[in-house]
Amino acid sequence: MGQNDITRIGATPRLSMALAHGGVVHLSGQVAIAAGGGDVADQTRETLGRIDTLLAEAGTDRSRLLSVQLLLSGTVS
Repeated sequence: MGQNDITRIGATPRLSMALAHGGVVHLSGQVAIAAGGGDVADQTRETLGRIDTLLAEAGTDRSRLLSVQLLLSGTVS
């Protein structure tokens, strides 16, 4: 596969969980699904596991991240 090819990872007809292009992997919108009612720690573990799986499929890992944006929702008691 050439440097300018786009590789879609976890693709459905509407979206891709990740894509690789030009030596860079792009992920967006990764959220916890199975943790449902779990606390923030459970949801974080699940989401990071999903990210690790996608990065591994793309041939990389979290040690090579360029940028991360984390959005939290909810109230603090």
